[in-house]
Amino acid sequence: MAASIQSEQTLVKQPGESKLYGCDFSGVLQGSAILTDTPSVPTAVELVSSDLTISSVAVASGSLIINARIASGTDSTYYTVAFTALDDAQNTHIIDCLLSVVD
Repeated sequence: MAASIQSEQTLVKQPGESKLYGCDFSGVLQGSAILTDTPSVPTAVELVSSDLTISSVAVASGSLIINARIASGTDSTYYTVAFTALDDAQNTHIIDCLLSVVD
């Protein structure tokens, strides 16, 4: 299992919004490594349960960014969204992003 890195960025959305977020892996890839075209679906985890919807996961064309659309969520709740990527050397990288849902 790969160790995860905590992102310094906090994602913010309202419960009724559906927003596209990007997670930049340039700070964790070594040398000339690139991301594969089929990243793992990010997982959304709340301490008790998860009520987020995550879709449209893809590597942004020509970049080291994985985009994912995040919808739903409960007001006044924090979630950890783990973006998981595989590079061309078959190394797994995980970046945890904090998501705050506020109305």
